[in-house]
Amino acid sequence: MEPLYPTLGTSDPSQSVDIGYQPGPSFQSPGLPFAIPTGATSSLATSAITQIGFDYGRDFIGKGWLQYNKTFTMLKFYFTVNNSYVINKLKVLLFPFRHKNWKRSPRRQAEGLVYPPPKEDINAPDLYLPTMAFITYVLLIGYVRGAAFEFTPEVLGMTASKGLFTIMLELALLKFGFYLFNAFSVPLLDLIAYSGYKFVGAVLTVIGGFVMSSYIYWAVFFFTSFCMAVFMVKTLKIAFPESQGFGVERGTNRRNYFLLAVGGLQFLLNFYLTISAI
Repeated sequence: MEPLYPTLGTSDPSQSVDIGYQPGPSFQSPGLPFAIPTGATSSLATSAITQIGFDYGRDFIGKGWLQYNKTFTMLKFYFTVNNSYVINKLKVLLFPFRHKNWKRSPRRQAEGLVYPPPKEDINAPDLYLPTMAFITYVLLIGYVRGAAFEFTPEVLGMTASKGLFTIMLELALLKFGFYLFNAFSVPLLDLIAYSGYKFVGAVLTVIGGFVMSSYIYWAVFFFTSFCMAVFMVKTLKIAFPESQGFGVERGTNRRNYFLLAVGGLQFLLNFYLTISAI
């Protein structure tokens, strides 16, 4: 009886079966005079994909580094201040009606007109004073609530959120005004700086209400709000064009109304930030 399946080994050595390693089929491109083994093709494809990945990663990191340098340089510009600038800027914020020239003074360099940093131009916006005033405001409100035995860790977070909300609200209104009057020349960081200056007055108002009395609070409140209103109107008046799309007289009137609305907004925002001090 014959076996159902043939066996691999036979008694005849000439009919033995070799089951060792056998090379795979070769691949020959129509344009090449020689054959490329399948393993070599896979290796070349893997190397190409790896090189593409390295190139993409290098380009991605390079672009990210350039963006980081650009952002760092921009922020460094707004924090380039000195003691003289800080003192004079505080005088402008607290006594804006005594400041006469509100225009910035650009300088001509090889790349064109360039605005000098804040320490060289009192009208240049900076982020040092708004940042320090914002931190002082948050800590001061926390101290006031602690003195009233009402302090919790959430107070600092809620106070910081309130301050950020006022800035975002004012930024949205200013952006809407620039869109309405086709004035897009003011950078976002400039607007953040202008809006952040209100915390200088808020700190003084909180101190007046907490250390002294409610009567002193209202006196300091109206004074600091009025000074901030004058500062915002004088500063933004230069940024807004005289008239755009409404006719000369009508456009100027609408611009003035909008600037007055921004000035009146300073009273509301200052009250919202400092009412918890009394």
